Amino acid sequence: MPAGWRYIFRHRERVRDSLNFINLFNADFARNMSDVLLKKVDRKLYSRLKAEAAARGKTVGEVFNEAVRVWLMAQRSRDIEKERNLEAYLDIKDEILEHPGEYFVIAKGSFLGRFRTLHDAFKQMRENKTTKGFVIRSQPSGEWLGGSIES
Repeated sequence: MPAGWRYIFRHRERVRDSLNFINLFNADFARNMSDVLLKKVDRKLYSRLKAEAAARGKTVGEVFNEAVRVWLMAQRSRDIEKERNLEAYLDIKDEILEHPGEYFVIAKGSFLGRFRTLHDAFKQMRENKTTKGFVIRSQPSGEWLGGSIES
């Protein structure tokens, strides 16, 4: 039997108590936090994050958790806006067929207008400070052209 195993066998009570403590500590820690290795993190960005965290008296992990929470909330709101845009599209779908060759703009969950040129459609989006939406055009042949825009 290897020397390490002999020690464990002879002092099994002490080892068992130590392992139980470690397991309890790890189980409690695992419930709340985990160590994560992030790959391909921009070094300059990480340095800035670390400096900002230190300036605010926080750890990098605390700032990272806060940033992830904000990002996830933003994603949720983006999904809601996509759903509203889709609902607005379904509301005007028949109207699009009645005006072949014209561009229809849907953004911020509502129909923004119908335009003769793509330039005018984009102009309307800029005026509404829209960063994402649909631009749809029905062709006389019945084919549809459409795109989802996000910037």
